[in-house]
Amino acid sequence: MPGQVINFRPIFVRGPVLGAITGILNYSFGEYKIAPRFNEDLEEVPTAVADVSLVEGDIWPNPAGKTLHVRAQEAIASIRMVTLSGKSEKIVSVDGANSFTMDVSELPRGIYLVKIVTLSGQSEVHKVMLQ
Repeated sequence: MPGQVINFRPIFVRGPVLGAITGILNYSFGEYKIAPRFNEDLEEVPTAVADVSLVEGDIWPNPAGKTLHVRAQEAIASIRMVTLSGKSEKIVSVDGANSFTMDVSELPRGIYLVKIVTLSGQSEVHKVMLQ
């Protein structure tokens, strides 16, 4: 029913299911769409890489093969790898280290945005290519 709030749990899904999708069900142009109700229903995904660096982090090698090294001036809280389409592929909790080596061999080839978040809450986004 259009305009009805529903909880939708997908049955046939590839990969991990992160939870229920909640939103407004709309039917237009022959297909159903679920629109978010509130800003809290949306995940914050970077869409661009800023030139201003607060974290002063380094990521190497770029392009990367099997491992990706991350280093920052401050203690790192987490590292998130997101595809250019906005899908979170890998989230790693680092727990305060200034450097970390990630295994990226299981991720598909392509270009990713890597978001480094420090324990103080500052963040920085780098563009990385996986081969």
